[in-house]
Amino acid sequence: MRWLVDTGYGMFPLDAVSGFGDLRGIVLTHRHPAHAGGARSLMLRGIPVYARPSVSRSLSLDLDVLGTDSPCARISREIEIPPEGVRFVGEESYLPEAQEALLLALPGHTWDGLGVYLPCRRALLSGDLLLSGRSVPTLSCDDALAYLSPGEGTLFSANLLAALRDSLRKIESLGDFVLYPGHGEPVEEGRAVLRHVVRQVDDRLFLLRDRVRRPGTPFEVARELFPRAVRKDPAKTTVEVALYLDVLVREGVFRLEWEMRPSGSPRARLLPSDRVRRPPLSERA
Repeated sequence: MRWLVDTGYGMFPLDAVSGFGDLRGIVLTHRHPAHAGGARSLMLRGIPVYARPSVSRSLSLDLDVLGTDSPCARISREIEIPPEGVRFVGEESYLPEAQEALLLALPGHTWDGLGVYLPCRRALLSGDLLLSGRSVPTLSCDDALAYLSPGEGTLFSANLLAALRDSLRKIESLGDFVLYPGHGEPVEEGRAVLRHVVRQVDDRLFLLRDRVRRPGTPFEVARELFPRAVRKDPAKTTVEVALYLDVLVREGVFRLEWEMRPSGSPRARLLPSDRVRRPPLSERA
């Protein structure tokens, strides 16, 4: 009995699918084309797909809410999969007839992130949540903006970065593991990659906590602190900075105010909270 984790782009003819005759099912770590592109073809042969529920998206969001009028580029469109062929996975469950494989909800890169953990092998198939290059995973622009909440007490009603931090803590609880990322070579010391990513996220939060001293929109903060990234992709950088700022709003480091524009729609401004001491980076342990 075999299981397939992700299908890749799936650029194979249907008659080649017969080679998957003994395939018990497919697990999708998320629905981006490089991971789920071949799922539909295999589903036509009656092979079940296991995945996390996706989120609905609005493509008409006004990013001027965050201070920029640049559109958010759709780098990786989500693959549409007929819901009748998908078996949705909860927060934590074992594959049927494969009790050695534990499915873990791991949102962060996307909301529908799913990992496969093999306890007997101490192996984690992480999708794009952890990569061998030890970089912080890209926070999907579309997924983040699905929960943008103009005029509310926070920038996002659900924060993709906060979900990423929760997923990293969940992986930390597994102990030592071999990492099998969605791209790149396996890494024997998977926990070292995990800790490096955790440190990078914490450092970025600390940087924003330390450096943002005057009111500004998320775009203005991004342009001041990360000018090269803003020049390369202003919308993506602004959204990621907004996610970090939103975490700090929830922690009381910043206050969020909404200005009404002439168009009648709100724009977010972050104000440093006078109640919070901001130690310099040199004091960081």
